[in-house]
Amino acid sequence: MFKGLLVPLFNVPLRYYRGKTLKDLVPMVERQLIETQKAEKHVTEDKYDLISQSARVSAKLSAIRNVADSSMLAEWILLLGFAALSSTIIQASNLLLDILDCPAERKAYDILREEAAHILTSEDHWNNPALFKSLVLSDSAIRETARYHPILIKGLSKEVVRPTGLDLPDGTHIPQGGWLGVPVLGLHMDDRFYPSPKTYDPFRYVRMKRDREEAHRKESSTGERASPTTSDLDAGQPTSTYLGFGYGRHACPGRWFAVQLLKILLAHITLNYDIDCTGPRLKTRVIGDAALPPTSATIRVRRRKQRPLNNTCNDTQGRSIRFTT
Repeated sequence: MFKGLLVPLFNVPLRYYRGKTLKDLVPMVERQLIETQKAEKHVTEDKYDLISQSARVSAKLSAIRNVADSSMLAEWILLLGFAALSSTIIQASNLLLDILDCPAERKAYDILREEAAHILTSEDHWNNPALFKSLVLSDSAIRETARYHPILIKGLSKEVVRPTGLDLPDGTHIPQGGWLGVPVLGLHMDDRFYPSPKTYDPFRYVRMKRDREEAHRKESSTGERASPTTSDLDAGQPTSTYLGFGYGRHACPGRWFAVQLLKILLAHITLNYDIDCTGPRLKTRVIGDAALPPTSATIRVRRRKQRPLNNTCNDTQGRSIRFTT
């Protein structure tokens, strides 16, 4: 009874903002579709704006070629935007707050700025996705934030469907209809997998990669053995002890896009703004299984003047890092 009365009330603001967004989005989609149809003979696969690509996919899936409904495409884009941006905004907020909360002697923000300044040296570089792979320090900071402040503190939830239930190795019986999940935060804070797990270390994985490569070189006497892989330490690569983007078949399909977007965002912010915390980092808010950044957190932002930078900087261990493209 109460559900039938309360749900429509809670949906009022959602319907309002949905209608307001579609009011602007539908005409935009219509204009883009008209331009695409006019220039159809000259359109190539090099045009990658979201509306054109959505229209192309819609045409391929449609029984009648090149028929794309602007209202339907707008609904799709709205849905994709919610799915992709809501979690990315949370991660971006946590990323900035974590970096700014680092001790001043770490100079994490300045190091990330120097890396971006020497990798992205021209406007064309911002349109080169492959070049962002060189932002290894940013990648490490993104992965560390996903470890230190995961969006879900419990993940990979599964329902027990076997009629007789499920018996765990320790003898615990889970009846049919019960739910099981993995303690994401517990894994991420386990010192068996991460040294000093309760310390936010933005360049943790840069050192882990380097240590793995150095250990491999010491073991190899001839130098002919293949270099060890370190891709499992990338921000978008889930492992059994890193569940920031899920794991296995149900890992987030857009994780590589999310990491790329976070790198672009972090590079743009560090290059163009000086940012400081106004106080200690506030605790995250836990709602169900979700851990959300504090909405009351405040920072000081000042647009910066461009200054020449050296082509090397030091990491948190005082070792020199040279940036190359």
